Amino acid sequence: MNYLISTPKPTDLIIEPTPFTHHLKAKWQSIDIHTLNDPERVYQLKWISQMENGNLEGMLQRTGQGIALDGDVRDCAKFAVWFRSLVESQYPLFFYDQAYSADIELREGTLENDIVKCFLFTPIEQSPQPPQIETVLTGMTFFNNPTIQFFIDSLKRHGVDKTLIAKAIEETRHQSLPV
Repeated sequence: MNYLISTPKPTDLIIEPTPFTHHLKAKWQSIDIHTLNDPERVYQLKWISQMENGNLEGMLQRTGQGIALDGDVRDCAKFAVWFRSLVESQYPLFFYDQAYSADIELREGTLENDIVKCFLFTPIEQSPQPPQIETVLTGMTFFNNPTIQFFIDSLKRHGVDKTLIAKAIEETRHQSLPV
């Protein structure tokens, strides 16, 4: 899934590619970074790094005012919290998905879980706890089935809007199932 980090409107914030590259390498030693020299491209820097939940691909806009991320939302959230720590607090930053189905302001103190909760029905836990079946609330319908939970999470990770998921669940709920 594609996620973006940017200011809500143009500012004088400019993320310079050379210092940013140094920050990336300091945080993720095995990161692969490439400069994109084509002035016609929107992005000037591209990187890929192995994260906890898979590869995270990122690109820095040529304007230096935005970042595009492609990866698991949990890894993107971890990156976003780290990135917020690099940018002066005078610059508001927002994390949002490509479909603009949700967004969250990245403030000092924003946690990874705060971000994930905006994009997944089941938030990650900040502290180790015993595994349990998560409950999904869609309108007035509750699901405790792990298979349904996984399916809904998968739809969300692939960009299906929460409203469409809720509508499909509501339609399904009204269908009588064969006994």
